[in-house]
Amino acid sequence: MKMEVTKHLPFWEVLFQELTDKLAAILDKPENSLSQAQQSLHACRDAMNLLQEHVIQTGFPCDTEEIFFFKEIKPKFYSLLLFYQHVYCLETSRPIGNEEDIKIFYRSQLDRVQHFFIDNKFFYQYHRCRETLFDDKLFLRNKQGASLSFCIDDINAHPLFSTGIDYIFSRIIANELLAGYLQKALSPKEIENEEVKFKVRPLNWTHHKSAFVEFVYSAKANGLFNNGSATLKEIFDYLQFVFKIKVPHYTTVFQEILRRKKGGYTQFLDSLRKGYLQYIDELQGDGQG
Repeated sequence: MKMEVTKHLPFWEVLFQELTDKLAAILDKPENSLSQAQQSLHACRDAMNLLQEHVIQTGFPCDTEEIFFFKEIKPKFYSLLLFYQHVYCLETSRPIGNEEDIKIFYRSQLDRVQHFFIDNKFFYQYHRCRETLFDDKLFLRNKQGASLSFCIDDINAHPLFSTGIDYIFSRIIANELLAGYLQKALSPKEIENEEVKFKVRPLNWTHHKSAFVEFVYSAKANGLFNNGSATLKEIFDYLQFVFKIKVPHYTTVFQEILRRKKGGYTQFLDSLRKGYLQYIDELQGDGQG
């Protein structure tokens, strides 16, 4: 599949959408967590291989595009690969015992995640605050200075497909996902399918997943559920069940929304407003006729 590089998003967005669709399909299968993690890991590796091949063959026309790729694009893919590597290792190392033993194991893993954030405080803050001051030193290949020549354990990195630091940023995102995975494993199920019975035809969400994420975040921001006391996770869990959609990495999707150009954070909500007003105009037009 040949894709254009000059416009970044068409190639990488299509590839990323294909990957997230594959991951969602894997999660839909009635299989255990270990099998799902293994299949997800293979899917992520395939996507990373395609991405690496494309970058090595085409390169970048300027430093700005290279920085954008290693700061924004590659970590999207790489973080998922690292996340499912962690999940696979977790599921293969999980103790065989009672529920309390398993919870102790998960808590210890969550502590390790927190220690990672502490050990990489500078990069974590740089990532969270979306800093740009050192981008030319962090996200250009072979441009890291001596002060940044610490041990990077990304042993499989190709020199034309890595700045070293992009691995740290990918691990940060992966650990954010892993923290959510562990917290969910430590919490009781909040929604039991057997307890929810519908006497009407179920509705499936058929719009883009990014639109669903935009909708849920706006619902949380406006306190639409439980007088504003419902958590973001509660809203996502419930509406994913109601609308038969799975968005396991909604925080990653939301980060993509935040990377849109200024004014593009409400693409779906703007389209809803436009469609709603058009619908009213049509109704009023029919009434006048």
